[in-house]
Amino acid sequence: MTRSANRVLLLVAASLAGLLATPVSGAPPAAKPGTVELATLVLALMPPADSRAPVGWQVGSDQPIRWKTPGPQPLPRSPVARPDTHQRYGTVMAVVDGQPTHWLYADRSGQGKKTAGGWVVRLAGTQAAPIEANLGMDATTDNQANPIGALERAGFKLKALCQPQGAGSAVTLYRMDAPGRHTVMLVHGYSSGSAGSSQDLTLIYTKEHARRQSCM
Repeated sequence: MTRSANRVLLLVAASLAGLLATPVSGAPPAAKPGTVELATLVLALMPPADSRAPVGWQVGSDQPIRWKTPGPQPLPRSPVARPDTHQRYGTVMAVVDGQPTHWLYADRSGQGKKTAGGWVVRLAGTQAAPIEANLGMDATTDNQANPIGALERAGFKLKALCQPQGAGSAVTLYRMDAPGRHTVMLVHGYSSGSAGSSQDLTLIYTKEHARRQSCM
């Protein structure tokens, strides 16, 4: 084989390697150790399409969630009837495109030393199974990422079921679909005030619990 032919083969191999290394369009980048892309975390909390079994209390255990409880714990008795009697919670460092979703500052003016903000994960339901999974920002801050936009860029299909009426605070309901997962209702909560704003996402697992939700 001639030297020029060898050079052509090397160029072709390099081009193929570059194509194989290119991430799939819309897929979130690989997160740093100890963190997880928000879209990857949400996908892991959705029930698999090939399963008819209820979501279990171990959902999300393959993600870097630092669980504070090993399993479902009874909630304090309430004088008002509630659909959830047990919970499991933990914390996780969820990111968007490798960057923190929000920052915590040393003082309320947004100045001084800052640290990356995390998320609180809370599963709630009956002793048998959770009926929802909630992801909430761990602080009220400014300059936050857009979680709904992050999910849409990652390939999730979100259809708004109603339009919120609130000004500073709002709750929007979505029908959420993702490849290989059952459809779930997603509740996006947003609140804003003088100290900043906060957001949370709640995945609703049962039809009965979905009927209790409403826009605000």
